[in-house]
Amino acid sequence: MIEDAEKRGIIKKDATLIEVSSGNTGIALAAIALTKGYKMRVIIAKNASSERITLLKALGADIIFVEPEEWRDKAVKIGKELAKKNGWIMLNQYENEANVRAHHITGKEIINQLKAERVVPDIFVAGIGTGGTITGIATVLKKEYPNIKVIGILPEDRMEGLRGFEEFKPPILDLSLIDEIIKVKELDAKEAMKELVKNHGLLVGISSGAAFYLSKKLSEKGGKKIVTLFPDGLDKYLSYI
Repeated sequence: MIEDAEKRGIIKKDATLIEVSSGNTGIALAAIALTKGYKMRVIIAKNASSERITLLKALGADIIFVEPEEWRDKAVKIGKELAKKNGWIMLNQYENEANVRAHHITGKEIINQLKAERVVPDIFVAGIGTGGTITGIATVLKKEYPNIKVIGILPEDRMEGLRGFEEFKPPILDLSLIDEIIKVKELDAKEAMKELVKNHGLLVGISSGAAFYLSKKLSEKGGKKIVTLFPDGLDKYLSYI
């Protein structure tokens, strides 16, 4: 998203960027902004994990807290207002098509790996956050594998890294590409995350746990080749282990 904005001349030297994030994208943007000499402001909910806050501060980002009930729809409005008032640049991952296009590349990488192993997938499982990951990857996978079933994950309750869209549907999320949406409980996602860490040595986070949990449940039905994605790291969830 930063490179796209730079190419279009939206971001100038010494710019200040602002983003609404549950943590993952905000941390990535803060790291890139630091290397490019931009200032970074991140709007985040007060109940975000302490690790997220620590990482953002370590990367030099200024944090703007909002109440949990203001998350996403109201937070995005706040971000837009602050950007307009102060001349900051809001990349807005929830509406930015560069978010989706970046995951066209992810989709191509998945296809290359599948072809190398001579595997034709039956199901693709991914969490629904901004919608960029599942929309971008599903677009590419469905062209290559027309019969693949795309299943999106939503939280049954609160889950960091994933949010429902009953009140706020990200504009870049293309529901026509998703064949089924299944909700996962936070407790089940956390237990699956711990299993990945302790039994498989994979240092991943809660939304990865949700993807693993659901993929295992689907695999129990048998005869299906399932592809999923672990999008977050344990560094933001150490206190949960």
